[in-house]
Amino acid sequence: MTGSGEADAPTRAAVAELEKYGVQVGYFASDIAATAGHAAVLDSIELQLGPIAVLVSNAGITPPERLDVLDTTAANFDAVLNTNLHGAFFLAQAVAKRMLARPAAEGERSIVFISSCSLQMVSVNRLEYCVAKAGLAMVAQGMATRLAADGFGVFEVRPGIIRTDMTAGVNEKYDRLIGDGLVPVQRWGQGDDIAAAVAMLINLRCFSPPDRLSMPTAG
Repeated sequence: MTGSGEADAPTRAAVAELEKYGVQVGYFASDIAATAGHAAVLDSIELQLGPIAVLVSNAGITPPERLDVLDTTAANFDAVLNTNLHGAFFLAQAVAKRMLARPAAEGERSIVFISSCSLQMVSVNRLEYCVAKAGLAMVAQGMATRLAADGFGVFEVRPGIIRTDMTAGVNEKYDRLIGDGLVPVQRWGQGDDIAAAVAMLINLRCFSPPDRLSMPTAG
């Protein structure tokens, strides 16, 4: 696991839960937008846990301020793009290079990008987020095309309305909209929905040949 700051209580609980199942796990603090630090954190991960076989690119932030598209600022735009697109692209690039340096016989290699339905659904008060996720979808396509011949699985999952800290401020709004039929499943998506999709995708025996697959998830 990686995150932008020290491990909080939910992160520590997740690490402890995985350890109960005998899983090798560690938490590594890293700012994905600070691309100069990517090599160091990847070195730390591989030193403690061994070669990286799967990257789930799930880092993402909303704009520091929700501003109309005509009022937003360069600082707002850059904050989102630097994390959600620039950082995500170059971390995936760095991981892919490390994976390519290992013989393919050492095991399957996968990259899963978590984008968003917002890449197609416009929000005029957080357009930076929509732009970043649209760009990430193209990153997934480009990586899949480049790495397919090397036996990689590169996938993109596009969550819908997922109950997370990022949506906490609009719970009442979406409770009402979901109740009025906004989404066919008539419920919020949950983090477990995303995890289930990712768990299936990284089993490359399900896919032949490795390719790009966009998967909308609950919500």
